[in-house]
Amino acid sequence: MYRILFAGTPNFSVPSLQKLAEMTGIKIGLVLTQPARLSGRGLKSVSSPIKDLASELGLLVITPENLVREDFVGREFDLGVVVAYGKILPPWLLDLPKLGWINLHPSKLPKFRGPSPIQAAIASGEVETASTIIKLDEQMDHGPVVAQSEMIPILSSDNYFTLSTKLASQGSELLASIILPYLAGDLKPVEQNHDSATYCKLIKKENGALDFTKTAKQIFNTVRAFSSWPGTVFNGLKILEVKISPISLEAGVLFIDKSYIPFVGTADQAVELVRVQFPGGRSLSGQELVRDHADRLGKIFELDARESGPEN
Repeated sequence: MYRILFAGTPNFSVPSLQKLAEMTGIKIGLVLTQPARLSGRGLKSVSSPIKDLASELGLLVITPENLVREDFVGREFDLGVVVAYGKILPPWLLDLPKLGWINLHPSKLPKFRGPSPIQAAIASGEVETASTIIKLDEQMDHGPVVAQSEMIPILSSDNYFTLSTKLASQGSELLASIILPYLAGDLKPVEQNHDSATYCKLIKKENGALDFTKTAKQIFNTVRAFSSWPGTVFNGLKILEVKISPISLEAGVLFIDKSYIPFVGTADQAVELVRVQFPGGRSLSGQELVRDHADRLGKIFELDARESGPEN
């Protein structure tokens, strides 16, 4: 029976832990996840999805704020598995399992190394992506490839949540299919092509600020990529969903057609505001925005003065 040390934190990690816990031939000896955080308007302490699942499964789980050797004294593992833990593992912890660590990464490495590969794939307009399992080393997403999935399409209807859900499921299946052969020494990792590596950055709140001087496609992709966090905002109005429209408008100018549908100009075409939200308010359709909050629109956008729809 192989003993596994599992490290993960968000919803993305949940299918992988669930799959491994159901397998025969391995035992989850310890689950490592980040501590509870204050969340929501009431700032309630909320544990991680992995903490909740580990507790439900009766697994031993620790939630250290800082990784220290004392938490692992006397513990032995054959392999460490990390799926979106959210912290860099120190060298002493990398060396703890007999066979080191493997890491599930939601991109076709070496493309999109870094902390935001799903958002980066959507924001850059990629049409497909994949899951990769690597042997972890001390450099970010640099280790040799243990296994790689088939490509899956990124649909125009996908946002961060939907694509993350698909990749979490695909990655968990890939992980479950290779872990026993890997433990048995039947899989030989293959070095990445480091010359082809691309990188993505840690997402910050300011990345959600929309700039309508960019193209309609860039706006469309940005809204989808940052739908979960930090969200996309223009002058205090949260833009939840847009559609690309072929009409012509000046960048940043708001036009309302005869059906009360709002459009905003970009560098080339326009985008229809499908769903928006004011701070502290509920989600509104574009038509609700126009009908119920017309007095606020001039403070957010430059208004188009025409009475009829703009020319195609």
